[in-house]
Amino acid sequence: MEQFWLPATQPAAHNNFRWNKTFSIRQPDLYPDEDKRLQVPPRDAGIDAILTCAKLELEPPQRHQALRDFLQNVSLPPLQDSSAIPPGHTETVIVDDRCDPAPSVPIPGLENVRYGRAWESLQYLNNPPPGLHVKVHALKAEELHDHLKQDRTGIAERRILFTTNLAPVIALSLIRHVPHIHLPEIRSFFVRHIEFNPYINISQSRGFALEFYLPHFVVREHQVARHDLRGLRKHRYFRPPDHALGAWECIFETQISFGIFGSDEFFWTAYCFVDTYGSQQESTDNYLQRKLDAPSGGSVKQESPIWEPRYYFLAVFSVRLSQVTMEWTVLVQALEKELDSHGEIDGNPLPTFIEKDPGLEQTKRRTWILCILRRLRNSLAKLITAWHAFDSEQSSCFDLDTPGALADKFREKFSLMRGKMAELRALHMTFEQRIESLEKMSDAVGLLSSDKISKLTIPASKCVGTLRKHYRDTPRQQYRNIDIYHDHLPPSDTHHGQLR
Repeated sequence: MEQFWLPATQPAAHNNFRWNKTFSIRQPDLYPDEDKRLQVPPRDAGIDAILTCAKLELEPPQRHQALRDFLQNVSLPPLQDSSAIPPGHTETVIVDDRCDPAPSVPIPGLENVRYGRAWESLQYLNNPPPGLHVKVHALKAEELHDHLKQDRTGIAERRILFTTNLAPVIALSLIRHVPHIHLPEIRSFFVRHIEFNPYINISQSRGFALEFYLPHFVVREHQVARHDLRGLRKHRYFRPPDHALGAWECIFETQISFGIFGSDEFFWTAYCFVDTYGSQQESTDNYLQRKLDAPSGGSVKQESPIWEPRYYFLAVFSVRLSQVTMEWTVLVQALEKELDSHGEIDGNPLPTFIEKDPGLEQTKRRTWILCILRRLRNSLAKLITAWHAFDSEQSSCFDLDTPGALADKFREKFSLMRGKMAELRALHMTFEQRIESLEKMSDAVGLLSSDKISKLTIPASKCVGTLRKHYRDTPRQQYRNIDIYHDHLPPSDTHHGQLR
């Protein structure tokens, strides 16, 4: 059986990767750059400008081809045109805009600059202020275009954008209004959402970026196939499509992508994209009606927002990782139930196994399920490996110099997520065991089939050999008046129509 190396989970106890302390100080000199968006010459198309601006010198020309193909599913005017996105699109985005309410603290020699918030205070941890200029609403593509082109400084310095089943028209509306300073990172964010690979990363090159991507699979009882019209995600059947389907039918690819990009802890933007076409569990209307924070799955109230970006990242990450773990658990349970009908072949029914299944239908189904299990196992292994890289190399970015309430919150979130990863490792072991069992059964059936074929061919060969020996040992005169034997002799035993 093919083995996959899975690293043990070991926190990053000691390394040099630390959170840049300058992010904890308000830096208003950087805020004008947050309102500088992409400017396109009149002759250039919008998508080309988005994909080629600020690219690396050695960047392959097809690096963002997947994003280009996705965005080209809609037709928009060039970016220099101020006209809105064509109407008629029903996709919506939750936009949560608000501004920090804390007063400025003058610093000698630096005007209008203040230190970071009092994160250890009960006000921010247990009863955070709602903020200033609070506006939470759902916008369609055309409305989103008009809203995002407005300046944010002093009005919407903390912005959260959430949508389900990211549509090309929404993606283009979002990315065309990205600040130029964050365009490379956010462009990569969109690319990774389109792809189906796990990734967890923190970067601090141009401001900061905190991001995670959790691809997984969902299964629902009595759920028939539902195609992803965007062409991003696929679905698979438990059994070959020509077989009768039972209660558990389709496995759907699903991804949760989340990223925070900002200049400091006071001015940042969060993006959250969730695929729900296979489950329909989340809706923008539900979050708005109940006044709940959408990226955190409703675990945070809109009136009590989390202001610290790292804390908000961990809050969303822990909730979404728990969700993914539950989906993997349900999927494994459904597969276990399905695999019970393909139990071990013991020694007693083995000789009659082929006779009971002459069309090899059970073997075909077993091969189909084996391919599904291998794909699921490999996908889960990638997620576990991505977490290990993050936990061992970058978790120290959440270490605080002094103990306190915020440090306790960070440790609490990491403890929860490490527990979930332990559950996922156990599920991965279940996949390995089931794959090994099915492979052994497949080998047994293969040997049995070969043995049956050999037994069927041996009598025929013995008859031919016996017949030839009989012809050679019998005197010729006995066949002079018996034409029937002559007609049935093998060609090698005749010469010009006469017996040898």
